[in-house]
Amino acid sequence: MKLILLILIICFSCQGFGDLELFIKEKYKLDLVECEPIKVEIGWRNAGKERIRVGFNRNPTESNAFYLVINGIEYRDPFKGYRATIEPEAGAKDYLDGWEEIREEVDLRIIGLKAGVYEIKAVVDFTGYGRGYYNGKVESNAIELEIRKPMGIDEEAYKGAEKYIREHYKGEYKRLDFCEILTGEGWGNEFRNILLEHYPTSTYAGWVLLHLQNIGGVIPIREKELIKKKANIIASGLDRKILNPDWDTYKIVEGKKVHTRDLYEKNAFYQEKFISANPDFIFSSNISTSLADGYLYYLGETKKGCYYLELALKLDKWWGYNEREAESMKEGAKFYLEELKRLGVCK
Repeated sequence: MKLILLILIICFSCQGFGDLELFIKEKYKLDLVECEPIKVEIGWRNAGKERIRVGFNRNPTESNAFYLVINGIEYRDPFKGYRATIEPEAGAKDYLDGWEEIREEVDLRIIGLKAGVYEIKAVVDFTGYGRGYYNGKVESNAIELEIRKPMGIDEEAYKGAEKYIREHYKGEYKRLDFCEILTGEGWGNEFRNILLEHYPTSTYAGWVLLHLQNIGGVIPIREKELIKKKANIIASGLDRKILNPDWDTYKIVEGKKVHTRDLYEKNAFYQEKFISANPDFIFSSNISTSLADGYLYYLGETKKGCYYLELALKLDKWWGYNEREAESMKEGAKFYLEELKRLGVCK
């Protein structure tokens, strides 16, 4: 009887102890200026066929067991502020099935890192959890991150944002709040106009332009029929309202009535200025394609449009955060150019 009980205890303590793997992956090359987005994927996978109990919500960064190791030092903030309870809600799934993988995108700016070189690993440690949880500690691969101090026009923009936040925000704020002002996110959206007007060739202006993207756009290859329609409208000189009812109308921007053409011309001016100064920007192909589409479809400047569409493919930088989507965007731009050449718009 004692032997049977011992076997049952051993079996219970072992259930769910499969092969848990943890990984961290860069979304693009992490050689950045302070406050640029630091996008990574963090995920875990069950590399075996048996279930592994990992806790409710099942995202690695929401687990009590999760933390980062940065240059050898454990870093649990700010993740511990977002912890879900260990105990799952009634009927909730709190395990990974065999071969299942879950990944999530994280912007490491939440950590508040400044200029320096970093080696970063993700860790989960379920040691001592019992009750069927994975029994042990798992470390991910390491990634390297280099953050440079802003210099030149970037430093000017950085100081401009510091001045802006002092004048417009009296309470406490986190470094992430400040960084999001510089890159056109968060509650400091008014700073976008200041940044584009005074620091249009700064690295930060590229991120602002990515957020705006209201002149033209990158079309994924899965929307091949839309690309064909656009190319035919451009080649035949048909009314742009066929695909964009808002074209040749007025919009209210910051309380002012602005014609869409004026808005698009202004954005094209900033996009062109930025690309000319920053061809090596991470997402320069994305911005250049958006600029090309704006010139081709909305502003009717086909020569410029063809030039920037070809430039986007020549630069061949990162087209999007998701690898599959990025490839689809690149193929879409390539097909767009092929159609325009077939129709005699581009040479």
